[in-house]
Amino acid sequence: MLREFESTPGKHRSFCSRCGSPIDARHVAAPELLRIRVGTIDGDPGSRPTHHYDVASKAPWYTIMDELPQSAD
Repeated sequence: MLREFESTPGKHRSFCSRCGSPIDARHVAAPELLRIRVGTIDGDPGSRPTHHYDVASKAPWYTIMDELPQSAD
């Protein structure tokens, strides 16, 4: 069973009520978007990454090996 809470004004997060795993997040200001944790998907979602965000905070030992656009924030 999923539980949801408003983590900050307008931002809602869902998690598993049994294990606490994060499932998704949505923002009232962008109702057309739903951020789903990729680890919750069993099959091929049919879409592919288009961009790397927040690369300024990635682990220093991790190297991005593709040609997708990157944003520091």
